[in-house]
Amino acid sequence: MPPRPPRPLVKSLREGRCALFAGSGLSAWASLPTWPRLLTDIAAEMRADEPDQPELQELDTLIKEGKLLEVADYCKEKLGPARYSGILAERLSGASGDIPEPHQLLMQLPFAAFVTTNYDKLLERAYSQVRGSLPKTPTHADIGALGPLLFTHTPFVLKAHGDIDRPETLILTQRDYQEMIHVNRAFNEVFSAILLTNAILFVGYSLSDPDLRLLLDRQLSIFKDYVPNRYALMCGISAVERDVLWRTARIQVLSYPAGQHQEVVEFLRTLKEEVEQAPAEELPLPSKIPEAPAVGVAQPISLPSTTLSIRLRGRDVESAVVTRERTVIAQGTAPLPEWSTLTRLLRDSEHGGLQIAPPMQRVGQALAGCFPAGVLRALQDIPPQHVLTLRLCEELETLPWEWVEVQGQTLFLRYPVVRASIGIADAARGFPSIRQPVQALLVGDPSDSYPLPGARAEIEAIAAVYGPASCTVLLGPQASFEAFVKSCLTGDFDVIHFAGHAWYDAQQAYLMLHDEVILRASEFQQLLSRRPPAILFLNSHYTAFIPPGVRMEEDKAAVPSGQSTAPGPSAQGKGGFTDAATRTGVGAFLGCFGSPSDNAAGDIGVFVHQELLKGTAVVRALFEARLWSKARSRLDASWSLYTVSGYPELVLR
Repeated sequence: MPPRPPRPLVKSLREGRCALFAGSGLSAWASLPTWPRLLTDIAAEMRADEPDQPELQELDTLIKEGKLLEVADYCKEKLGPARYSGILAERLSGASGDIPEPHQLLMQLPFAAFVTTNYDKLLERAYSQVRGSLPKTPTHADIGALGPLLFTHTPFVLKAHGDIDRPETLILTQRDYQEMIHVNRAFNEVFSAILLTNAILFVGYSLSDPDLRLLLDRQLSIFKDYVPNRYALMCGISAVERDVLWRTARIQVLSYPAGQHQEVVEFLRTLKEEVEQAPAEELPLPSKIPEAPAVGVAQPISLPSTTLSIRLRGRDVESAVVTRERTVIAQGTAPLPEWSTLTRLLRDSEHGGLQIAPPMQRVGQALAGCFPAGVLRALQDIPPQHVLTLRLCEELETLPWEWVEVQGQTLFLRYPVVRASIGIADAARGFPSIRQPVQALLVGDPSDSYPLPGARAEIEAIAAVYGPASCTVLLGPQASFEAFVKSCLTGDFDVIHFAGHAWYDAQQAYLMLHDEVILRASEFQQLLSRRPPAILFLNSHYTAFIPPGVRMEEDKAAVPSGQSTAPGPSAQGKGGFTDAATRTGVGAFLGCFGSPSDNAAGDIGVFVHQELLKGTAVVRALFEARLWSKARSRLDASWSLYTVSGYPELVLR
């Protein structure tokens, strides 16, 4: 079964904001050789010319090891540029014969640009057949023609590594490529502009493909992970390979079984059908936002606060307790507990409920061992009215430091605790404006297959708290991908609250919308960037972060049809939506690092919003909700799974 086209990819194509990157696997549909096959044939030809050369016997071994760039460099050097180019022209032209169906389907999709590392003529032939005209087909060498590509808004075929009919343009080896990227500034600027202004769909690449290696060398992860969505249609990709592509280039793999290449055609047919369907954005939203509410900058209230700074130094944890005036009260280092011990303890405490208290206490005690006695005494002496800010390093952010025990009581039951933003200074994030009356987008219980009555009741109760003039409510079928995206892109919301299913895969966390369509953290980040809300509350499983040791077993109530999560534990922990909220400038983000129960989550969510509309600062609103929920039920410890990050002093009124 082919992978389901991601809804953000469909949307980007409809809007003309998606570029295709075509690799040699696509040309294989026309019986043109892939890179390994081509180099194997060239090596055989060289051995036939010089059978007595022992080093030529090594080429097949190097090809099997995936060292294709090295083999290409050697062959070009031995054969000479003219003969090497001649062999390529003979074998890779693709200037005649039937045009494969994948090429025809791709040309029927509204891509903004077609970028190919192939030398052949297949894409331009398909363009001419389907669209009735010849496309612009510049190469990296056509400096004068590159600039206008970005301003004409006409699709083009950029032959990044050259054209087979123009041997002087062919990028044949890694040395050729390095010369191009270090000398050809015009090409680099155009290439970067394509990557940073369009979603990307890669078709016809594998991890052993030297062209993909060269593309990755171009720093596809420009601006770290804040890039448009990138998808790669690939076969037989392992979990490790998926992880490599996600970490190094933020490429999300759309996988199909090895050898079943007909699924490429099925995927493209489905993609074409979904792009051509009338978008569901035309569905009316259940309530409207006032046209011209007053807008003002939220004035932060002054909260007394103390900071607990936690950094990793080798195997030791370096900690310090610092006042608001930056006076260091206590500092020191202590060893981090054995990671295997922490992961085992965290695995035992990943669900809220009757059994969480003892495992949570053991985790808190283990984490308390990371602090020297002086730091623990300083934490004990913090005045009760103070807010405690956790300033963490990236390596330790997926541990629940809120659970640290001080004199038999966890930190977050002693003080309102907030996590400071990691990696971005507050000055770079800005402080959000808030409209009056406050405008809220409330999304609840989107799934038909796995309904959550508590989530639906939660959204209805929160809507009653804000009142109809302040709310856009998307419940059940109304919470489709299209309606949610439209709301985020057209509404100016001060508050976004989600109550429904959320989960995570090997790369990132995601929300589940209606019809089991998933919205990943990286995709949500782009929606938030237009106008980030002052408060974002994702009231569902593992939306803040996934602690180390949490098992990634398939959850039938959270995994879309046709997809499954990889078995086994998440050894290092993973980020949830916190990073997306931080990078886009969300004022305060509330989420979970466990699995709260449906009813308890709803009660906590409603209580928080009631406090916010009383003028309570966001960090104290969660603190009060936690204490209230703990006192209300001894059988459900869901209150222990929540955290808040960003500006603790943010108030709605």
